[in-house]
Amino acid sequence: MPSLITSEKNLRCKTIFLRICVTLFLAVSLIAVTGCSSHSEGASFTTRLDEVDAFISSGDLSGAVKLLDDVSKEAYSAYSRLGVYKRYMLLGETERAEKVLVKGLKKLPHNPELSAVYADFLLRQNRLREAVRVSSCLSETEYGSFYSEAVLRLLATGTVTEDEAFNPPKRQKKNQQVNITPQMYHEDRFVTLYADAYKAASDWRWMGNAVTICMMSGETERVLLLKPRVLNALQEKLLWSFVLYDTERYADCLNVLLTARDALTITPETLASPVAKSVTMRENVATYFELCALLSDVYYILGSDDASEIERAKLIADLKNVSPALLPEAFAQRVMPLVYLNSIAHARAQENALQQYQLLELALTHFDSNRDVLAAFGQFALDLAARPEEDEFLAQLREAGLRTKAMEEADKVPDIALEEALAYVDESLAHNRDVPLVVLREELNDAAHVSERKEVKAAHAWTLLEREETGTNAYPDEVLSYALSRLVQNGSYDDARDLFYRTIYASFGNDFDIAGHPEQLNLWQAEYAAYFAGCDGNAKLSRTLYSYIADTFENRTATLHSAGQNESVVNALVNLALIQASLSEDMLAVQTLNKASAKTLNIRTKAEILYRLAVLYRGQGDKRNALRSLQYSLALNPGLGKAHLLLKELEK
Repeated sequence: MPSLITSEKNLRCKTIFLRICVTLFLAVSLIAVTGCSSHSEGASFTTRLDEVDAFISSGDLSGAVKLLDDVSKEAYSAYSRLGVYKRYMLLGETERAEKVLVKGLKKLPHNPELSAVYADFLLRQNRLREAVRVSSCLSETEYGSFYSEAVLRLLATGTVTEDEAFNPPKRQKKNQQVNITPQMYHEDRFVTLYADAYKAASDWRWMGNAVTICMMSGETERVLLLKPRVLNALQEKLLWSFVLYDTERYADCLNVLLTARDALTITPETLASPVAKSVTMRENVATYFELCALLSDVYYILGSDDASEIERAKLIADLKNVSPALLPEAFAQRVMPLVYLNSIAHARAQENALQQYQLLELALTHFDSNRDVLAAFGQFALDLAARPEEDEFLAQLREAGLRTKAMEEADKVPDIALEEALAYVDESLAHNRDVPLVVLREELNDAAHVSERKEVKAAHAWTLLEREETGTNAYPDEVLSYALSRLVQNGSYDDARDLFYRTIYASFGNDFDIAGHPEQLNLWQAEYAAYFAGCDGNAKLSRTLYSYIADTFENRTATLHSAGQNESVVNALVNLALIQASLSEDMLAVQTLNKASAKTLNIRTKAEILYRLAVLYRGQGDKRNALRSLQYSLALNPGLGKAHLLLKELEK
């Protein structure tokens, strides 16, 4: 989100309101007066104005003034008064011109056209207090920029308080000087001023001010009302793409992003240029990277996984070629690691170990101290360590000098020892003790000592808890979540359950009702609460919590590498379906599993879900759908033995 551009310095040296709007208006009003007249004034008024114009054209200025004084007495409508005003200004009779406007506003209070022209008159003479009072009725109208300019210029003088700028006294206090702070310009009352300024100046930064204030205060609906029908400047499109993204209008955001990118002409030669030939070129390259990164997120959230990966792959390829002088440092250090991590997560979900390794190699080259990159590398090492050994058939093929395509791909992936991943993590921890990396180190160390007894591994979890305890029954989330998983996996279910509830009640109080207030739990806490309830036979609570997880966290998050939320929803849906099936709600269970299948990116998870669907279809007597689900399941994971067995049974 762009930062506010308004400051005292900017207001003093960069007033960007366009006078051309007023000039055009006056020209139009003059045409209106001379071309058509009101019923009350009649054609004679227009004729007499033509006579005034004739005097002016002939150079008889005194005659023109004398006649205009007489004609002005017959002006009743706003447009006729403006016709008289315009001619007085042409004759240099500013006092007479002003009197026409003052008299007109007495007869037609708050008339927008008269108020706008008079405000412009006062602003030109630097009579700012009067300009504010005259133009206040114009706020949020097509002429609102006059009020904006008057208020902001008056504030910039440093002679009024904020309240006085919006409602100035007629006289200035002697020698009054007010300290103007930048924070003052962040207040809600300035939103309308900035939005009105945008209408006249067409400078996206004024709208950026208004949008920023609204977003900071959570007024998302108000922000959307500010959106112009047509977005012109490239930076303006980028601004609104962020706004639409943050307000979850993803389809609209996608449209804006695509039109913005189409307006950019970024070539490989531009990216490789060692220096920015212009400020515009540097800004366009920065915008291009931001657009592509945001576009990949939007595609993912909308469910277009392949399109999302195409955008990330393009970004990663461009990063290899772009000149460091053109890539904003903040973007390179903050956004690009996420792009790599999302692509790594996508490759992992597709079980493409080679692509994972290649991406990790690049990511470590650029971001070897990034915690999440190190975590992804550690996870990759864990995945490799957990790979099953080749079965007898594959071993025979290899012995015969033959390899399947999958074997060839697997052979291209170097063996990453857990010790190598540990070394990376230890090096990072030596510089910065980061809790998630501490947990990752425990997990890597646990996997490296796979032969240790379960009791020993459970003891490691308790040691970690003791070392990282922050208070009585209080631990960092990452530590507690990992320790619970270690205890459960190593046979200490009762200890894990007791530990979980001790920490919950320590956080929320002994009378905390989990079923009544699941919204107070974060995602992983809700998952464990549902799991323990199910294991304890409390199907009602377990169902309530899994439904809560599925409903509350169902929207995709943009960051795949932290895909815990997305996959947690999938797991919740699968577990919810199991509960539904156990209660003979088979149709509901089928719907829930179909939803889970659509949400997951992981091939093996999808294959397992499809197998479970096949079991449900078979129970319903729907052999056709059961066979279809099994065939799809085995296409994704040919090694799923139970799916093979069920398929043979159904094909008899």
